[in-house]
Amino acid sequence: MVEVKLINVTKMFGDVAAVDKVSITVAPGELFFVLGPSGCGKTTLLRLIAGFINPDEGEIWFGDRLMNEIPAHKRNAAMVFQNYALFPHMTVFENVAYGLRLRKLGKREIAERVERCLELVRMSDAKWRYPGQLSGGQQQRVALARALAVQPDVLLLDEPLSNLDAQLRKEMRHELKRIHSQLRITTIYVTHDQKEALAMADRIAVMRSGRVVQVGTPYELYRKPSSKYVAEFIGDANVIEGVVQKVKGDRALLITPLCAIECHCDAATDLIEGMRTAVAIRPEAVQVALAFDADIHAANEMRAKVIDVTYMGDEELLELSVKQAYGEWRMRALRTNPHERVLVGDEVILKFDPSDVILIPPNEHDE
Repeated sequence: MVEVKLINVTKMFGDVAAVDKVSITVAPGELFFVLGPSGCGKTTLLRLIAGFINPDEGEIWFGDRLMNEIPAHKRNAAMVFQNYALFPHMTVFENVAYGLRLRKLGKREIAERVERCLELVRMSDAKWRYPGQLSGGQQQRVALARALAVQPDVLLLDEPLSNLDAQLRKEMRHELKRIHSQLRITTIYVTHDQKEALAMADRIAVMRSGRVVQVGTPYELYRKPSSKYVAEFIGDANVIEGVVQKVKGDRALLITPLCAIECHCDAATDLIEGMRTAVAIRPEAVQVALAFDADIHAANEMRAKVIDVTYMGDEELLELSVKQAYGEWRMRALRTNPHERVLVGDEVILKFDPSDVILIPPNEHDE
């Protein structure tokens, strides 16, 4: 297991900084995700780590080795590509053995490693088939076996599940986690799929426009986003801006156009009365009640009208309209295992607990 460290790494393409002063540290044996939308620089970052391109500034370290001038084939890093990149004229066995033959290993060792890796990815029965005879999921397993066969210090995965259907992606997530837990190879995994990252990662780096805007565990990013961008990109969020009216102990009260909102705040959050800031409320934290005629006196309660219902069996997503002084505000609520029907046009009351209100740090909500 090896630590991977990037220090102020920058890569320019013309006048555009595809990667802009990125500094991250991936712990030995960690399953580390780089998450962001298309064009944010995450694949460029992976290619820099792999050695396919060189940084214009900064340093890349594998353990105590500076890798900037080390060519890709000498870094002992293996990459699994989005399109698998299997040789169609070679059998599964030959594809997995390819990198080992380049390293001029003996036939016996090659056979043993290939068998071991195919068994690890549960593809032993298909070793004499050709890629064209395999499903997408099977081809992905073969590509992974080929990468593992060379016993890399660092495993790099570039959106490896994006070409698979939803059910197969879910199965492969479990397989990749199982394999990682067995081998504990330092793994850097690039994706734009938030659910994939939340379900699998030890830690996640969120990228935007070439920069890393937050690094943390899935729980930290979901419950304590550092900005409006992260709050809305990691999952779904209702973001509401307001003014701090009162701060007392670990509680703050905000006045917003929708309602008074009470939330928790920690000592590190430097709130001052009169300050503008924002909060995020996840749709699953919004409770929906049909008793529209009830009086509303408490904080964290508002009246709304249902404008759309998306029924998904175990869940139901409601699009809601909340009246305010300057027109209407859209909210989303996610009901789990719904029994009581809610229809378009119904008038409802929305409630949420202070502990479910995510306070976005001041000066970061408009990022």
